[in-house]
Amino acid sequence: MAIDFFNNINPLSYLVWITFVISCFFYLKKTKKIVWVVIICLINFLTDISTLMCIYSNKSFTTIYNINFMLHHFFWIYILFTFNRKFSFLHYVLVAFVVFALTNLFFIEKQSLNYYTFVVGALFYIVSFIVLSFYHLKNENLNYFTTNQYLLQTTPVVFFIGLTFIYAFRDSDMRNIIVYNNIDLYTFIAVIVNIIYYTLLNVYIFKERKQHA
Repeated sequence: MAIDFFNNINPLSYLVWITFVISCFFYLKKTKKIVWVVIICLINFLTDISTLMCIYSNKSFTTIYNINFMLHHFFWIYILFTFNRKFSFLHYVLVAFVVFALTNLFFIEKQSLNYYTFVVGALFYIVSFIVLSFYHLKNENLNYFTTNQYLLQTTPVVFFIGLTFIYAFRDSDMRNIIVYNNIDLYTFIAVIVNIIYYTLLNVYIFKERKQHA
């Protein structure tokens, strides 16, 4: 049975697990910022393990994904808010996302996969990120773009853009287009954005560790 379970594991799962272990191993009490990174890695780790168990047991993992969408996006927007507290609009963005996510869960998409929650949360983050970036660019604060905190804020952008594109066309045959060697468009994009996402997360963790060593 254990062999059957591990047969369901794809390479991205190992990337999720390794990143979680690294985030815990390099956790620093000297900085509170990395705490939220550890929490995000924990959320993704538990989601991956739970999903694998559901697949192995032939059970639906829709609820697990819905919870992940809400928590994952919430903490990324919260990280954006934590680094940019003087921008009060981020507080409203955070509240608006929570209200929408709960409304979607209980009244709109309900127990089906909450695509809207993912897409809306991603758009909230991307638009807020662009606004903040333009603000610093307009004020010629170029050093800001070389900081580790900006690297962290950049981390989920490609991930959000890529999967938003896929989820926005969830009812379209576009997702099933074969890109290469029986790999469909959804899998192709998901693999690329996840590799970028976890690579940037690990780079941030290592740089943060080095700065506070």
